[in-house]
Amino acid sequence: MNNLVKKQESKSQPSFLKVNTIEDVQSLTHLLASSNLLPKKWRHPKTEEPLYNDILIALMQGMAFNFTPLESLNNIAVINGVPRFYGDGLVSLVRRHPCCIGLTVTYKGNLKDETLVATCIGRRLHCNGDIETQEFSFSIEDAKTAKLWNKEQSPWLTYPKIMLGKRARGFVIRDLFADLIHGCITNEEAEDYNRTGAE
Repeated sequence: MNNLVKKQESKSQPSFLKVNTIEDVQSLTHLLASSNLLPKKWRHPKTEEPLYNDILIALMQGMAFNFTPLESLNNIAVINGVPRFYGDGLVSLVRRHPCCIGLTVTYKGNLKDETLVATCIGRRLHCNGDIETQEFSFSIEDAKTAKLWNKEQSPWLTYPKIMLGKRARGFVIRDLFADLIHGCITNEEAEDYNRTGAE
């Protein structure tokens, strides 16, 4: 277990990027907002003014995951004041942790006859040396039941295979690595809830 701790510590942020107080975070927010490094999504679509409050929330959420400031801005979305991960950011967070020893998605069936099923298998190494495995599958039938399938102006219509995999992987991550993600879900899944009116 000591090796796991050392491995995680080796990925800590450089000292010049660490912040210790809310004043530090606020100063960093204004520094990033005034630079060309700020992604467009962090500016108001009409006025181009930086969204200071959203940037602040993203940086503070990223600190909880040991993200650098730029990792936070690239991997976290803030929707109605609530931080969400972009799908790849959540996967990166889990895979970089030493307790994650496997997170793979496989597919069976095909789209043409709507038999496609995505299956994710996650494996976690516990402190006592035990390995826990979780498996979850998400099918086209599941997507239909959740009223996600063939939604207009939705990635389920344009990238159905990828979305099946993301949903299967999301369930495994929440079950197996709940302590790592602090209750966060992906922005894509949050948007699905908004489209279907799900709780």
